[in-house]
Amino acid sequence: MKNTVQILLENREDGLGRLIGVFRRRGYQIENLSMTVDHKDLTRIIVGLSCSPLALQQLVQYIGKLIDVVAVEVVDDHTVPAEIYMPVHQSA
Repeated sequence: MKNTVQILLENREDGLGRLIGVFRRRGYQIENLSMTVDHKDLTRIIVGLSCSPLALQQLVQYIGKLIDVVAVEVVDDHTVPAEIYMPVHQSA
């Protein structure tokens, strides 16, 4: 089942590394990842992955325990801002 998780992370040294480490250590496969800086001290991260509902619930709990995480929630694709999914055009 495809899922989208939205994470609000404080901009601290190695915060992103710790977050990605949770996915790696627990064996979750990230299908897509987008990051935007909301404020100078917060980063919004949108992660797409496929997993069971139970595995998703456990992941949200693991992420929520990280010290740099301000908020974590499961969202549907309709609540994610469209500009995050806009493709980057490369010049030929």
